[in-house]
Amino acid sequence: MTEPHPERVPSMDDDSIDALLETQLPRLANFVRAQLGAKLRARESVSDIVQSAAREVLEDLRALPTPSRDELRAWLYRAAERKLIDRARYWNAERRDPNRETNPEGGETTEVFEDRRRPADDDRPSAPLRTAEELEQLSRALDSLTAEHREIILLARILELPHATVAQLMNRSEGATRMLLVRALTKLTEVM
Repeated sequence: MTEPHPERVPSMDDDSIDALLETQLPRLANFVRAQLGAKLRARESVSDIVQSAAREVLEDLRALPTPSRDELRAWLYRAAERKLIDRARYWNAERRDPNRETNPEGGETTEVFEDRRRPADDDRPSAPLRTAEELEQLSRALDSLTAEHREIILLARILELPHATVAQLMNRSEGATRMLLVRALTKLTEVM
């Protein structure tokens, strides 16, 4: 008789699935928040994308072997990434292009890219503004990086996946992903 994998969840009843997902959702929300560009942020909420990705994974989870925590995180990350791509394609279709929207009263272009971030849970009046500015600065800095640098930072720092999992997801050796992470963080520091 073989022993179960130590990192795998022993039972996948509804309660254990919920508990496992509950621990992963905040990181997934951070990943989605970091990936949302200004145009998509104006149209989609982080929570909607996270819920949709989690629902998709849940639907598949019952039919497949029990994943480890790292496998589940990687699975959630990929599902969220696909959702972001799908939603961006949907909203970038020409007929839904926000740059073509008009004001029903006057025919002028309507500004649809308003900032919809929630303020921080801080009592100081300047805290929400400072947090919003910091998030915007980080978002702009991440946008200025190459896709490869952005991906390694999101996987290793925001999702906090182990280096072995990051290496597997990026089809590289562990040493190569570690070096890539150092270069990406250096570049991020330079642009911030």
